[in-house]
Amino acid sequence: GSRVNELLQEYKKIGGDKIDLQVYDVRPDSEEEEWAIKYGLKAASLQSGESVYFGLVLVNSKGVDSSIPFFNFDRQQQLEYDVSKLLSASLENAKPKVAVISGITDIQGEVSQYGVQEDWYFLNQLKESTDLSVLPSKIQDISPDFKLLILIHPKSLGEETLYAIDQFVLGGGNMIALVDPFCQADKGDGSQPGGVSQSKNSSDINKLTETWGLKLISDKVVGDAKYSASVSAGQGGMPIHYPPWMILDKEAVNQENIATNGIDQLLMIYAGAFEVSKVEGVNSEILVKTSKESHLYSKHEVEIPSEQADELLRTFVSDNKEYPLAVLLNGKFKSSFKDGRPASSPDNGGTENASSEQGRAAHLNESKGSSNVIILSDVDLLSNRYSVNEQNFFGNKYVNDNQIIFQNSVE
Repeated sequence: GSRVNELLQEYKKIGGDKIDLQVYDVRPDSEEEEWAIKYGLKAASLQSGESVYFGLVLVNSKGVDSSIPFFNFDRQQQLEYDVSKLLSASLENAKPKVAVISGITDIQGEVSQYGVQEDWYFLNQLKESTDLSVLPSKIQDISPDFKLLILIHPKSLGEETLYAIDQFVLGGGNMIALVDPFCQADKGDGSQPGGVSQSKNSSDINKLTETWGLKLISDKVVGDAKYSASVSAGQGGMPIHYPPWMILDKEAVNQENIATNGIDQLLMIYAGAFEVSKVEGVNSEILVKTSKESHLYSKHEVEIPSEQADELLRTFVSDNKEYPLAVLLNGKFKSSFKDGRPASSPDNGGTENASSEQGRAAHLNESKGSSNVIILSDVDLLSNRYSVNEQNFFGNKYVNDNQIIFQNSVE
């Protein structure tokens, strides 16, 4: 609390009369509590039953408000950045517009380990800090008004949607994509290693990214003996080290990039591996990678009963290669659709039309300006099950840095 107060006092000192700093001790059933709730601040319940508010509200001269609902202790290192970002957004009078396309149906209602249906945590965070729109998976155009497009498990996207994404990026839009060769959130039960799924639980956007110098290796899951997580082998089984579940430390993370600086621990399960190639005009930077003690498994090899999971470590043979798990692409991108907009599918009744035929922008074969694209090879890292403790003393608490790497990428 004292650190937050000292930082706000510094802002007050710098801003002078332009900043009116007010600090309230919010009591139950008080007028202050009514205002705290009105502005979207969140209360944490103490063991005594009392509620504690520890957030920040900014109201600009036009009466537009924005807030940090509750200061997250896991973001202490980003405190100054978070407050500065909030202040900047307040001065702009509008939240940035962000679009999400998801191949997971329950992203807005995942059933938690306690049987409660909740949105994925990252989605709630975006709703608080951005003007968020969830778009359908069938869409012909994406508005350039969006500052950022987020793809979550983009499986089985049609040509029209891929074209819309292609043109959004070439038009100057930024994008974050989470792809996955073996998505457990889509499978329905990722609580234990092993288990067979007949569903289409893999996703990639290779149709686009291969043109930009990046490819997710198809139907392969990466495992790492150095970073293998300890998991339970079956009902009542002894803990074992399981390479396809990786707990990656700071050595696996690019500490020079703002998106990954300070990241100490990531949990990635059944993640994919990327191949990176040089493309003129596009710079690539690896953000997260395996150690050389890694190996590519086929999906069939990891679709085994949990009681046999220890076989993967006993028979492990290293590829002696570091595999990229998250990559930043930056520069001027070329279109994957050299012949322009693909012909409309005969069965496009569910396709959203964002603009009329006459009002559509002309086809772009190359970027107008520079764009940023971050792609990660694991969707499950954002799932509540693998990233947040849902019953923490002060509300949601991160159990690793999975949410933080995503938030940093968004910012």
